[in-house]
Amino acid sequence: MRTKNLLIIILMISSIQIFAQNTPTGDESVYEPVKYLPIHKFPLSILHVYRYTDTTEVTKTFPDSTKTHYKRVVTDFFTLKRTKPDKDGFITLEVSLDSMRYYLKEGKAEIYWDSQDDASGGFNMQDLKYACVPLGHFFDMTLSPYDDIAKISGVNAEWYFNYLKTNLSKLSDTVEKFIWYDGFSNKRIAQIHKVKKILLPNEKIAIDSIWTSPFEIQIDNVNFADTVKPKITKVENGQIFVEAEINNLKALPGKYLFYGIKDMLLPIKSSKGVGKYRIEFSPRGAIEKAIGEFLVQLKIPVHKDIFKLDIKSTMYWTLLGMYRE
Repeated sequence: MRTKNLLIIILMISSIQIFAQNTPTGDESVYEPVKYLPIHKFPLSILHVYRYTDTTEVTKTFPDSTKTHYKRVVTDFFTLKRTKPDKDGFITLEVSLDSMRYYLKEGKAEIYWDSQDDASGGFNMQDLKYACVPLGHFFDMTLSPYDDIAKISGVNAEWYFNYLKTNLSKLSDTVEKFIWYDGFSNKRIAQIHKVKKILLPNEKIAIDSIWTSPFEIQIDNVNFADTVKPKITKVENGQIFVEAEINNLKALPGKYLFYGIKDMLLPIKSSKGVGKYRIEFSPRGAIEKAIGEFLVQLKIPVHKDIFKLDIKSTMYWTLLGMYRE
């Protein structure tokens, strides 16, 4: 009898110990997800060669409900290189836009222009002229700690601005002035050459965690802005993929040049837009690819009428190579 009672006690003690071992306690550590820090790096003296392609399709609706449609594809090849260390959070990159291809289709009419093809001839069309303004320029682009352009400088840039001041100051053609000034403005340079359009987090974050960033983009040569909440969508083989949904794009105040409306700069009566912007970071911190996809609608006053523009725009920045110089 004693043996039987002793066996029952031993079994009870063993059960209590097993239960205690498998019951969570307040001292056990909580599971922490893996965190990552996307960083955009420009090593000294490393040339980054990019191709930027902007494909824009516009449907213009007139007051009588008739419509026209055109498609424009502009491809720029440019380089970025950091030649000196950062100073107080400011980064200076040496920039060169080396070549450009332009294509426009409206109805059955098509226009091709290639800066590398001598047979392409000159460019008298205002839309093409605006696209060509940064072509062939090399300059320094200084980015502030907030990632906006603090200044454009360098011998070539100073010569260009002095040339405009001397030769265009007395020009009465406001559209011509706009083309040459705005075509080399900070916002235009940022659109082409500043591949990263969002701020990055300053600490490691988990996949699907969000942060807040300002966002600016040019769509059909119109400046838009929004506040976005980017997130890391995945990490694969050391690559970090970041995506931001744009839900409330609004055109910035100002007058703009529109294809098909010659010799006029027009304000925006109303605007709305949505889109997505994605970046792929390499394990070394280079941006291998950035993609922007946007749908926007504009209403613009032309004399006493209102024209509606429905715009679909897709932008690709692709890193073609990195070379030490």
